[in-house]
Amino acid sequence: MDYKKKYKQFKQWQRDGKDFVVEDPELNECKCCNNLYRGNYCPKCGQNKRIDSLSWESVRVETMNVWGLGNRSMPYSLWQILLRPGYFISDYINGKRQVSFPPVKMLVIMGFFASLLQYLFETPSVIPIPDQNSELYFLKAFIEWCDANEGWTMLIMCSFLILPTWILFRNSPRNTRHNLPEGFFIQTFMAILMVVISIVDVLIGALSWFVGIYFYYTAYRQLFGYSVWGTVWRMIFCVAVAAFTLLQSAIFTFLLNLKLQGNDSFSYYHVFAVILVCLGVDSVLLLIGYFIDSRGNNVDKHPDSEEKPVEKDAAGE
Repeated sequence: MDYKKKYKQFKQWQRDGKDFVVEDPELNECKCCNNLYRGNYCPKCGQNKRIDSLSWESVRVETMNVWGLGNRSMPYSLWQILLRPGYFISDYINGKRQVSFPPVKMLVIMGFFASLLQYLFETPSVIPIPDQNSELYFLKAFIEWCDANEGWTMLIMCSFLILPTWILFRNSPRNTRHNLPEGFFIQTFMAILMVVISIVDVLIGALSWFVGIYFYYTAYRQLFGYSVWGTVWRMIFCVAVAAFTLLQSAIFTFLLNLKLQGNDSFSYYHVFAVILVCLGVDSVLLLIGYFIDSRGNNVDKHPDSEEKPVEKDAAGE
Protein backbone atom coordinates (compact mmCIF):
# COMPACT_ATOMS: atom_id res chain seq x y z
CA MET A 1 0.00 0.00 0.00
CA ASP A 2 1.30 3.43 -0.99
CA TYR A 3 0.98 5.26 2.36
CA LYS A 4 2.52 8.44 0.97
CA LYS A 5 -0.15 8.62 -1.73
CA LYS A 6 -2.92 7.89 0.79
CA TYR A 7 -1.60 10.66 3.04
CA LYS A 8 -1.59 13.15 0.16
CA GLN A 9 -5.16 12.18 -0.71
CA PHE A 10 -6.19 12.67 2.93
CA LYS A 11 -4.54 16.12 3.05
CA GLN A 12 -6.29 17.06 -0.19
CA TRP A 13 -9.63 15.93 1.27
CA GLN A 14 -8.95 18.00 4.41
CA ARG A 15 -8.43 21.13 2.33
CA ASP A 16 -11.26 20.61 -0.15
CA GLY A 17 -13.96 18.96 1.96
CA LYS A 18 -17.02 17.59 0.18
CA ASP A 19 -18.75 19.17 -2.78
CA PHE A 20 -22.55 19.03 -2.81
CA VAL A 21 -24.01 19.15 -6.33
CA VAL A 22 -27.78 19.11 -6.73
CA GLU A 23 -29.03 18.40 -10.23
CA ASP A 24 -32.80 18.72 -10.47
CA PRO A 25 -34.10 19.73 -13.91
CA GLU A 26 -37.73 19.53 -12.82
CA LEU A 27 -39.77 22.70 -12.43
CA ASN A 28 -41.43 22.64 -9.00
CA GLU A 29 -44.20 24.74 -7.54
CA CYS A 30 -43.69 25.81 -3.94
CA LYS A 31 -46.60 24.73 -1.72
CA CYS A 32 -45.92 27.69 0.57
CA CYS A 33 -45.64 30.70 -1.77
CA ASN A 34 -46.53 29.14 -5.18
CA ASN A 35 -43.16 30.18 -6.61
CA LEU A 36 -41.87 28.16 -9.60
CA TYR A 37 -38.28 26.97 -9.21
CA ARG A 38 -35.77 24.21 -9.94
CA GLY A 39 -33.96 22.36 -7.18
CA ASN A 40 -34.83 20.94 -3.78
CA TYR A 41 -35.65 24.22 -2.02
CA CYS A 42 -37.66 27.28 -2.98
CA PRO A 43 -35.27 30.27 -3.35
CA LYS A 44 -38.02 32.65 -2.25
CA CYS A 45 -39.11 31.16 1.09
CA GLY A 46 -36.81 28.16 1.62
CA GLN A 47 -39.58 25.53 1.58
CA ASN A 48 -38.42 21.96 0.84
CA LYS A 49 -40.01 20.48 -2.28
CA ARG A 50 -40.54 17.14 -0.50
CA ILE A 51 -43.58 18.11 1.57
CA ASP A 52 -46.06 15.29 2.05
CA SER A 53 -48.97 14.84 4.42
CA LEU A 54 -47.99 14.43 8.05
CA SER A 55 -47.36 10.83 9.06
CA TRP A 56 -45.42 8.78 11.60
CA GLU A 57 -42.41 9.24 9.33
CA SER A 58 -42.80 12.99 9.82
CA VAL A 59 -42.74 12.44 13.59
CA ARG A 60 -39.57 10.37 13.30
CA VAL A 61 -37.81 12.90 11.06
CA GLU A 62 -38.69 15.88 13.27
CA THR A 63 -37.57 14.02 16.39
CA MET A 64 -34.27 13.10 14.76
CA ASN A 65 -33.79 16.71 13.61
CA VAL A 66 -33.99 17.92 17.21
CA TRP A 67 -30.96 15.79 18.09
CA GLY A 68 -29.06 16.57 14.93
CA LEU A 69 -29.64 13.29 13.10
CA GLY A 70 -31.70 14.52 10.15
CA ASN A 71 -30.60 16.88 7.40
CA ARG A 72 -27.23 18.51 8.12
CA SER A 73 -26.36 15.64 10.44
CA MET A 74 -24.61 16.47 13.69
CA PRO A 75 -22.48 13.28 13.62
CA TYR A 76 -21.26 14.30 10.16
CA SER A 77 -20.35 17.78 11.44
CA LEU A 78 -18.54 16.32 14.47
CA TRP A 79 -16.61 13.98 12.20
CA GLN A 80 -15.57 16.91 10.02
CA ILE A 81 -14.53 18.98 13.06
CA LEU A 82 -12.36 16.16 14.36
CA LEU A 83 -10.61 15.35 11.06
CA ARG A 84 -10.36 18.79 9.42
CA PRO A 85 -11.22 21.35 12.13
CA GLY A 86 -9.69 24.49 10.63
CA TYR A 87 -10.84 23.82 7.07
CA PHE A 88 -14.35 22.95 8.22
CA ILE A 89 -14.60 26.16 10.28
CA SER A 90 -13.22 28.10 7.30
CA ASP A 91 -15.91 26.60 5.05
CA TYR A 92 -18.59 27.69 7.52
CA ILE A 93 -17.48 31.31 7.97
CA ASN A 94 -16.98 31.64 4.21
CA GLY A 95 -20.54 30.68 3.37
CA LYS A 96 -20.68 26.85 3.11
CA ARG A 97 -23.17 26.58 5.95
CA GLN A 98 -25.55 23.96 4.57
CA VAL A 99 -22.89 21.28 5.14
CA SER A 100 -22.74 22.02 8.88
CA PHE A 101 -25.19 21.42 11.67
CA PRO A 102 -25.99 24.80 13.33
CA PRO A 103 -22.98 25.30 15.65
CA VAL A 104 -24.71 26.99 18.60
CA LYS A 105 -27.42 24.32 18.66
CA MET A 106 -24.74 21.64 18.36
CA LEU A 107 -22.86 23.12 21.35
CA VAL A 108 -26.03 23.10 23.47
CA ILE A 109 -26.84 19.48 22.56
CA MET A 110 -23.27 18.31 23.15
CA GLY A 111 -23.13 20.21 26.45
CA PHE A 112 -26.36 18.53 27.58
CA PHE A 113 -25.03 15.13 26.52
CA ALA A 114 -21.71 15.70 28.32
CA SER A 115 -23.49 16.84 31.50
CA LEU A 116 -25.74 13.77 31.41
CA LEU A 117 -22.77 11.41 31.03
CA GLN A 118 -20.91 13.18 33.81
CA TYR A 119 -23.94 12.87 36.09
CA LEU A 120 -24.39 9.16 35.33
CA PHE A 121 -20.83 7.87 35.24
CA GLU A 122 -18.54 10.26 37.12
CA THR A 123 -18.15 10.74 40.84
CA PRO A 124 -18.79 14.39 41.75
CA SER A 125 -15.56 16.29 42.36
CA VAL A 126 -14.96 17.44 45.90
CA ILE A 127 -13.06 20.72 45.93
CA PRO A 128 -10.76 20.89 48.96
CA ILE A 129 -11.04 24.08 50.98
CA PRO A 130 -7.63 25.78 51.25
CA ASP A 131 -6.44 27.31 54.50
CA GLN A 132 -7.99 30.80 54.59
CA ASN A 133 -5.10 32.05 56.71
CA SER A 134 -2.68 31.36 53.90
CA GLU A 135 -1.49 34.32 51.80
CA LEU A 136 -2.13 32.25 48.67
CA TYR A 137 -5.64 31.24 49.78
CA PHE A 138 -7.45 32.76 46.80
CA LEU A 139 -4.96 31.47 44.21
CA LYS A 140 -5.16 27.94 45.60
CA ALA A 141 -8.97 28.06 45.60
CA PHE A 142 -8.96 29.28 41.98
CA ILE A 143 -6.60 26.49 40.84
CA GLU A 144 -8.65 23.86 42.66
CA TRP A 145 -11.87 25.09 41.02
CA CYS A 146 -10.31 25.00 37.53
CA ASP A 147 -8.97 21.50 38.13
CA ALA A 148 -12.36 20.24 39.36
CA ASN A 149 -14.30 21.95 36.54
CA GLU A 150 -12.15 21.39 33.46
CA GLY A 151 -15.12 21.48 31.09
CA TRP A 152 -16.37 24.86 32.28
CA THR A 153 -12.81 26.21 32.36
CA MET A 154 -12.29 25.22 28.73
CA LEU A 155 -15.59 26.80 27.65
CA ILE A 156 -14.81 30.05 29.47
CA MET A 157 -11.34 30.11 27.94
CA CYS A 158 -12.90 29.70 24.47
CA SER A 159 -15.02 32.82 25.00
CA PHE A 160 -12.00 34.80 26.24
CA LEU A 161 -10.04 33.77 23.12
CA ILE A 162 -12.36 35.63 20.71
CA LEU A 163 -10.73 39.07 21.10
CA PRO A 164 -7.02 38.05 21.17
CA THR A 165 -7.56 35.73 18.18
CA TRP A 166 -9.19 38.60 16.28
CA ILE A 167 -6.24 40.91 17.02
CA LEU A 168 -3.32 38.50 16.51
CA PHE A 169 -4.63 36.56 13.50
CA ARG A 170 -6.30 39.38 11.58
CA ASN A 171 -3.40 39.67 9.06
CA SER A 172 -3.32 35.92 8.41
CA PRO A 173 -2.79 34.44 4.93
CA ARG A 174 -6.19 32.74 5.12
CA ASN A 175 -9.40 34.36 6.38
CA THR A 176 -7.66 37.71 6.56
CA ARG A 177 -9.29 40.30 8.83
CA HIS A 178 -11.99 38.02 10.13
CA ASN A 179 -14.47 39.99 12.23
CA LEU A 180 -15.65 39.45 15.80
CA PRO A 181 -18.93 37.69 14.87
CA GLU A 182 -16.87 35.25 12.80
CA GLY A 183 -14.58 34.91 15.82
CA PHE A 184 -17.62 34.01 17.91
CA PHE A 185 -18.46 31.10 15.60
CA ILE A 186 -14.80 30.04 15.41
CA GLN A 187 -14.71 29.71 19.18
CA THR A 188 -18.15 28.03 19.20
CA PHE A 189 -16.75 25.26 17.01
CA MET A 190 -13.65 25.05 19.21
CA ALA A 191 -15.88 24.85 22.29
CA ILE A 192 -17.67 21.90 20.67
CA LEU A 193 -14.29 20.23 20.27
CA MET A 194 -13.52 20.88 23.92
CA VAL A 195 -16.84 19.33 24.95
CA VAL A 196 -16.04 16.23 22.85
CA ILE A 197 -12.68 16.03 24.61
CA SER A 198 -14.38 16.33 27.99
CA ILE A 199 -16.68 13.43 27.03
CA VAL A 200 -13.73 11.13 26.34
CA ASP A 201 -11.82 12.55 29.32
CA VAL A 202 -12.62 9.35 31.19
CA LEU A 203 -10.41 7.50 28.70
CA ILE A 204 -7.54 9.99 28.29
CA GLY A 205 -7.57 11.42 31.80
CA ALA A 206 -4.91 14.06 32.43
CA LEU A 207 -4.05 14.14 28.73
CA SER A 208 -7.23 16.09 27.94
CA TRP A 209 -5.46 19.46 28.15
CA PHE A 210 -2.73 18.29 25.77
CA VAL A 211 -5.32 16.94 23.33
CA GLY A 212 -7.17 20.27 23.54
CA ILE A 213 -3.96 22.20 22.78
CA TYR A 214 -3.25 19.89 19.83
CA PHE A 215 -6.70 20.47 18.32
CA TYR A 216 -6.42 24.23 18.86
CA TYR A 217 -3.05 24.25 17.11
CA THR A 218 -4.31 22.11 14.21
CA ALA A 219 -7.47 24.19 13.77
CA TYR A 220 -5.65 27.54 13.89
CA ARG A 221 -2.98 26.41 11.46
CA GLN A 222 -5.54 25.14 8.96
CA LEU A 223 -7.85 28.11 9.48
CA PHE A 224 -5.32 30.95 9.29
CA GLY A 225 -2.48 29.47 7.20
CA TYR A 226 0.55 30.41 9.28
CA SER A 227 3.66 28.22 9.65
CA VAL A 228 4.30 26.10 12.74
CA TRP A 229 6.14 28.85 14.61
CA GLY A 230 3.82 31.58 13.34
CA THR A 231 0.84 29.64 14.72
CA VAL A 232 2.51 28.65 18.01
CA TRP A 233 3.71 32.07 19.18
CA ARG A 234 0.36 33.70 18.37
CA MET A 235 -1.44 30.95 20.27
CA ILE A 236 0.85 31.49 23.26
CA PHE A 237 -0.08 35.18 23.35
CA CYS A 238 -3.79 34.37 22.91
CA VAL A 239 -3.82 31.77 25.67
CA ALA A 240 -1.82 34.06 28.00
CA VAL A 241 -4.36 36.87 27.52
CA ALA A 242 -7.35 34.50 27.91
CA ALA A 243 -5.91 32.87 31.03
CA PHE A 244 -5.11 36.23 32.61
CA THR A 245 -8.63 37.45 31.77
CA LEU A 246 -10.04 34.35 33.48
CA LEU A 247 -7.87 35.05 36.53
CA GLN A 248 -8.86 38.71 36.73
CA SER A 249 -12.55 37.73 36.48
CA ALA A 250 -12.03 35.43 39.44
CA ILE A 251 -10.17 38.19 41.34
CA PHE A 252 -13.00 40.63 40.68
CA THR A 253 -15.59 38.10 41.89
CA PHE A 254 -13.53 37.29 44.99
CA LEU A 255 -12.93 40.92 45.98
CA LEU A 256 -16.52 41.94 45.29
CA ASN A 257 -17.78 39.03 47.38
CA LEU A 258 -15.56 40.07 50.30
CA LYS A 259 -16.83 43.63 50.03
CA LEU A 260 -20.46 42.54 49.98
CA GLN A 261 -19.81 40.43 53.07
CA GLY A 262 -18.87 43.61 54.95
CA ASN A 263 -15.08 43.52 54.73
CA ASP A 264 -14.05 47.17 55.20
CA SER A 265 -10.33 46.69 54.65
CA PHE A 266 -10.72 48.06 51.12
CA SER A 267 -13.26 50.05 49.11
CA TYR A 268 -14.94 49.54 45.77
CA TYR A 269 -12.29 51.88 44.40
CA HIS A 270 -9.64 49.30 45.23
CA VAL A 271 -11.67 46.57 43.53
CA PHE A 272 -11.91 48.48 40.25
CA ALA A 273 -8.28 49.63 40.56
CA VAL A 274 -7.17 45.99 40.58
CA ILE A 275 -9.30 45.26 37.52
CA LEU A 276 -7.87 48.28 35.66
CA VAL A 277 -4.36 47.02 36.36
CA CYS A 278 -5.31 43.59 35.01
CA LEU A 279 -6.87 45.12 31.89
CA GLY A 280 -3.69 47.13 31.43
CA VAL A 281 -1.60 43.96 31.48
CA ASP A 282 -3.96 42.38 28.93
CA SER A 283 -3.65 45.43 26.70
CA VAL A 284 0.16 45.40 26.90
CA LEU A 285 0.27 41.72 25.93
CA LEU A 286 -2.05 42.32 22.98
CA LEU A 287 -0.08 45.37 21.82
CA ILE A 288 3.20 43.45 21.98
CA GLY A 289 1.66 40.57 20.02
CA TYR A 290 0.11 42.92 17.48
CA PHE A 291 3.44 44.74 16.99
CA ILE A 292 5.31 41.46 16.44
CA ASP A 293 2.55 40.28 14.11
CA SER A 294 2.79 43.48 12.03
CA ARG A 295 6.59 43.19 11.76
CA GLY A 296 6.84 39.47 11.08
CA ASN A 297 3.66 38.71 9.16
CA ASN A 298 5.46 38.14 5.85
CA VAL A 299 8.02 35.62 7.12
CA ASP A 300 5.95 32.99 8.92
CA LYS A 301 3.27 32.01 6.43
CA HIS A 302 2.52 28.37 5.81
CA PRO A 303 3.67 27.23 2.32
CA ASP A 304 0.17 26.04 1.42
CA SER A 305 -1.17 29.56 1.97
CA GLU A 306 0.93 31.25 -0.70
CA GLU A 307 -0.99 32.31 -3.77
CA LYS A 308 -0.28 30.20 -6.83
CA PRO A 309 0.60 32.01 -10.06
CA VAL A 310 -2.22 32.20 -12.56
CA GLU A 311 -1.54 30.09 -15.62
CA LYS A 312 -1.68 31.94 -18.92
CA ASP A 313 -3.34 30.54 -21.98
CA ALA A 314 -1.74 30.18 -25.39
CA ALA A 315 -2.46 33.84 -26.21
CA GLY A 316 -0.65 34.94 -23.08
CA GLU A 317 -3.82 36.31 -21.42
